[in-house]
Amino acid sequence: MVEVATVPNYAGVNLVGLGHEFEQIVADILRQHGHHIEPPANYHYDLLCDGKVRIEVKVGRRSGKNIAWAFNSRKRLSDYCDIVILIADLGLERRHYILPADHDVFYSNGNPKAGIGFYPDAKRLTKSTGQILEQHYERWDLIGQIRDGHYHHPKQAALF
Repeated sequence: MVEVATVPNYAGVNLVGLGHEFEQIVADILRQHGHHIEPPANYHYDLLCDGKVRIEVKVGRRSGKNIAWAFNSRKRLSDYCDIVILIADLGLERRHYILPADHDVFYSNGNPKAGIGFYPDAKRLTKSTGQILEQHYERWDLIGQIRDGHYHHPKQAALF
C-alpha cells in the first residue's frame, strides 16, 4: 500500500497526492520562506510555487561516498520545470541544492544527462559538478528571482 501525504494547512490547499516525504519537506521549507505552495497543475513537476514557479524535487542518497540523482534523459528539465531542488539525503543531515532547470550541470552538449553525482565529504571539490552544487547550496532566493523575472543564466547575462 502506498502512503499519501496530506497537509491541510497550506492556505486551505490540501496537498494530497504529493506522496513523497521529500516533496512535503520542500513544501514546508518554501512556506517558511513566505512562498505559497499549490499542487501541480499537471504531473510533470512536483510543486507549484507562488502560482508561477514549477519545481522538480529530486532526492539523492549516499551510495558509498557518492551522492547521485537520476533524471529522465529523454526530457529536458527546462521543458517542464523552472527550478530543480536536489536533496542530498545523508541520513542525519540533508542538504538542499537549488538550481535553475536550464543550468548546464543538467546537460551535456545540449542533451539531457541521465544523472549527476558528487562526493559531498570531499575536502576540496575539484570536479565542476561539486563546485556548482556547493554554489547553489540553500539558494532559496533563486525561486523569487525566477518568479519575478530577475534571474538570468550566467552565460545568458552577457547578452543583456
